[in-house]
Amino acid sequence: EKAEEREALSNAYNNLGIALKNVGRLESAIEALNHAYMKATNGDDKVATAQSAQILQNVAQCLVQQGKMDDARMMYSRALEIGQRLYRSDHASHALNYMGIARCLKREGKIPEAMKSYATACQILDGKDIEECLAEIPEVPSKERLEQVRQQCRQELAQLVMFMEELK
Repeated sequence: EKAEEREALSNAYNNLGIALKNVGRLESAIEALNHAYMKATNGDDKVATAQSAQILQNVAQCLVQQGKMDDARMMYSRALEIGQRLYRSDHASHALNYMGIARCLKREGKIPEAMKSYATACQILDGKDIEECLAEIPEVPSKERLEQVRQQCRQELAQLVMFMEELK
């Protein structure tokens, strides 16, 4: 297969995986997303593309829905590692992975680690203007959605801060 064919197949499998995830067929979604990842990387885990990072995020979302927080966190972390190889450390796309990692940590009861991950996500999102964020996070389609993500990040961090304060 040529690279363009693999990319097209990867996109098709990724879209199928998202559609299956959206209707709750999580096992089938993960299977389709694994096919997408294999096409995107040509079976080489060292291949780092924005597409492979996006696929890993989608797998992580399925794993979260299945309650597999540890596995989901590993997928978000791998997606983040790929993103950090491709882009500078303050790239807005990293914020989504940090938020995913934070949500997994929170559900695992690892509150201080979750707070740190949320804080990093908020710092990235709040450190850029809206246009720059939108350009760096194509999966966030609008200013309104970006503002929702920013608010969610701040609120989820604030909830953990208040929870920790109550424990003191």
